[in-house]
Amino acid sequence: METAWKFLEQGGPLMIPIGICSLVSLTVIIEKAYDLRSSKVIPDFLIHWVKKFSRHEMSPNEKIFTSPAGKLVRHVLENKDRSLTENRQLLNTLGQETQLRLQRGLRTLEIVTTIAPLLGLAGTIQGLIYLFGSISDVSNVDNMDLAKGIGIALMTTFAGLIVSIPSVIGWHVFQRRVEIVGAQMESLCDEIYKELYQPDSDTEEDS
Repeated sequence: METAWKFLEQGGPLMIPIGICSLVSLTVIIEKAYDLRSSKVIPDFLIHWVKKFSRHEMSPNEKIFTSPAGKLVRHVLENKDRSLTENRQLLNTLGQETQLRLQRGLRTLEIVTTIAPLLGLAGTIQGLIYLFGSISDVSNVDNMDLAKGIGIALMTTFAGLIVSIPSVIGWHVFQRRVEIVGAQMESLCDEIYKELYQPDSDTEEDS
């Protein structure tokens, strides 16, 4: 704890916003790692139910529809009396809302990846200003002032990169994860469509 405090102290006041960025990034990463789990977004029991789904033998349990993917499937079933085109249009609207909810927090992570290195750069400039200010009078150079200026420049740059790098990785990983589960949810809904709107159903769109 003492070592961490000294590290922050050496970096100067800009280490405070960098530290806040690190806490925000860590919170978002933990939250998205939990929210985007397969068992939470598309649970196995939903996949199993969809594979066995039959329009003639629908016996859904409310538990099936509690996940984000389950809500989309339920939406398809609730609008089964509409035409295929209308059903798909309604699902697209709900699907976009669901994807936005899954992406919630990623924008914050993206902002952190931009702000953290900029704060580090600002700290570097601050350290250089302090450094050159301390050597303005060559005849009265204080080694402690030189060390402090170099310390501010290096510590803030290092801290900014340490916060930014995992944030960038997290953003790309979670963004890709949202795209994958989005495709999987669409595939599940397509399975329901195939069963509900078979050729013998009264739908003009399939003709």
